[in-house]
Amino acid sequence: MKDLARTLASLLKRGLGEVDHQLPPASAEPTGVALLSTLIARSARRRLMRRAAVVFAAAAAVLVVGAFALLRSSSDALQVETAHFALSMRGDQSVALNAGNRLGAGSRVETTPEGGARLRFATGSRLALEQGSAIEVLSAGADQHVRLSAGRVRADVVHLKPGERFHIVTPDAEVEVHGTRFEVEWRGTSECAGHSATVVRVEEGVVQVRYARQEVNVRAGEVWPAACPAPVAVAPAVAVAPDLTPAPAAAARRPSPLPASSLAEENRRFTEVLRARQAGEATRALDLLARWRRDFPHGHLEEDAAVEELRLLSGRDPAAAQVAARAYLSGFPRGYARPMAEALLAAP
Repeated sequence: MKDLARTLASLLKRGLGEVDHQLPPASAEPTGVALLSTLIARSARRRLMRRAAVVFAAAAAVLVVGAFALLRSSSDALQVETAHFALSMRGDQSVALNAGNRLGAGSRVETTPEGGARLRFATGSRLALEQGSAIEVLSAGADQHVRLSAGRVRADVVHLKPGERFHIVTPDAEVEVHGTRFEVEWRGTSECAGHSATVVRVEEGVVQVRYARQEVNVRAGEVWPAACPAPVAVAPAVAVAPDLTPAPAAAARRPSPLPASSLAEENRRFTEVLRARQAGEATRALDLLARWRRDFPHGHLEEDAAVEELRLLSGRDPAAAQVAARAYLSGFPRGYARPMAEALLAAP
């Protein structure tokens, strides 16, 4: 900065000097008084212009420092590239997310079942939130740290420099990369007993997954965890007829989750709830939501439905909202809307 200031001051002084040499004499043969006046005027003018040069150089230095400060601040934030039916949340306050918004540490982003968003780090790495997803930005500088609490995100990570990190955490696992394309999904429950409810799919490169104090590398084309292991056949103690009831081991298996084909119908019906709320028809939205929960008691969007109920009741029926908040915390103790539920319970 000092060298820049000196250079600017030197250039200005040099230019001012050339101007001074071009000053015409007071007369062809100046008298002593006239010559003295000319010298005094030139000296005063040079002092004034030197001060102006110093001020100008200092101002330029301030502008350069400000520019670097602006670059540093933008490097600690994510920029929203696209957003559709997405919300940015701070505490209990939520606003619509728009392209061009910047998100810093502590920001939470949610997408509705028909929404989505694309975010860009200053390093060039990108995150794409799928429908019905929720993330929290823990840090966005050299350590790029995001928590996924619902849905699915796709990451396109550029090659990181020394000292930089990029990792996504879920309630039961952590995924870290140094430059690759992959996606992480949080399902809430695992289809295999004793396995993670997080699913990682790698398109390019290698990612590290840490789960239950173990670390595994997942390569391009692989999915973690692998499919559920086949049940081990147990020989019966005595011979039984083929038409008897199944063995206890088979009968104790968990019921299979809802078929994937129900997701489209769930989304369609849940979108009706959202549109009714956005139209200010809270009573109709609650009625549609009650029907949704009756028809899909353990649906793919069960937590989203519970959160929507909290939003609808919070400004309409505080007592019912507190009942719903307790139910939410009981069913989803680590859910992404936990702060909202706790705030409702803390309200008088």
